[in-house]
Amino acid sequence: MKIKDFLKQLKSGQIILLCMAVLFHLSLLFSASNRSKGNLPLFGAWRRFAWDTSGWLPRGGDFYAIYESGNQAIRGHPVFRVQPEMNLPENRIKARMRAPYVATFRYPPLTAYTLGVVLNLFPPGVSYKLWILFCELLIVLGVYLSFKRARDHTSAFWIVLIWLCFYPLHIELYLGQFSFCMGFLIFLCGLALLEKKEQSAISWWGISLFLKVYSLAFVLYWFFRKRAKKPVLWIAVLLITTAIYFLIFPSDFALFYDRALKGRLFVAQQTGSVGEAKGPPLYWGSMGVQRGVLALCRFFYLQKDSGGIFLTPPWARYILFLVFLFPFPFIIMAARDKKRSSLNILSLFTLCWFFRYFDTWEHHYIMLLPLFALVYTEGIIRGWKAFLIYLLLAAPSLWIFFGVGENHPLYPHHEVSYLVLETLYYTIKPVGVVWLFIHLWREKGKLPQK
Repeated sequence: MKIKDFLKQLKSGQIILLCMAVLFHLSLLFSASNRSKGNLPLFGAWRRFAWDTSGWLPRGGDFYAIYESGNQAIRGHPVFRVQPEMNLPENRIKARMRAPYVATFRYPPLTAYTLGVVLNLFPPGVSYKLWILFCELLIVLGVYLSFKRARDHTSAFWIVLIWLCFYPLHIELYLGQFSFCMGFLIFLCGLALLEKKEQSAISWWGISLFLKVYSLAFVLYWFFRKRAKKPVLWIAVLLITTAIYFLIFPSDFALFYDRALKGRLFVAQQTGSVGEAKGPPLYWGSMGVQRGVLALCRFFYLQKDSGGIFLTPPWARYILFLVFLFPFPFIIMAARDKKRSSLNILSLFTLCWFFRYFDTWEHHYIMLLPLFALVYTEGIIRGWKAFLIYLLLAAPSLWIFFGVGENHPLYPHHEVSYLVLETLYYTIKPVGVVWLFIHLWREKGKLPQK
């Protein structure tokens, strides 16, 4: 649909909703990018709604980790030494840091030597602001590309709201994460598959691997269609460049393994945390499907330690391992099904990551925004089901009830209300993921005729 025709057909109620969506989106942008911790709606208020942005993690820390990895790469230093310990004054001087501070670098080495080096063309603060601007331009591009495939005015209207009202974008911009960029590359891959431009789809998918390897398993789609030669070349480039790096800096492999691989496939590998005597832990910022199931296990276990803290049952790890395994037979069957839509298969593979990776944080859900917009645009999901699933994925978590502190009336002081709210905190978004996964599996991607 053409934007000019869309604007002409807007009704007064739609104009009001559209203006509200734009204001909401701008409030997310300003809250994430503003330095102050002000309480005005446009300047910091949204930070209270997520654990990641309420003061526990530094603003732009993840972005500066990639930025500083580029700086270290330019100097010929190991890039996996970029971690919070580098922020100490004596370490800053020794490493000749450019970034104001850093979080942990846990990306493929090639990311530092490509994206990290490019980011160093500008001072760190300027580079961070340009990156936020780039993400906003991707939003505009996403709306435009979705508009081109919209079937009618009503669909085009809701597509705009889908792109503008996704709260996890606020966390993404605040942390300086690259999940949205990776998700947008998968969106471009999906578009190319729909338009039968397979070489373009492979290229977009291959580029996404150098940001994050979450979409690696989608190579099965081409493998079962006997067209895996070029996708395998992309994987080979990733593996070869990574191997060359560790040959040059062998001591970094232990750091990479510890940060990116060790214990991160499923939470059942974990063996407890502060305040818990046994069983896998819960972390406030993490809310993947395994975390949601873990919270439900604790809710129904109803056992406390001597300090009155609810315990995680020791048998929960076995249930979580089943959760980890759950999507694999479905995505393999989907990849083998030549009658199933390529977009449907791509969506199932993307959702699979939320089942198998325990360290899923709230900002990771931004990866689903571009894909959800495309699935909606193509009519694979519509109506009340689309609205409810989107609401589960896009709305802020319930952290506000815990983040306000024990002296605030919103805080759940009673142990039952605390346990109920805590369980809802961990399960709301995973319910959206599971629901969308089941819908896509049953739908099989049979697109309606234009």
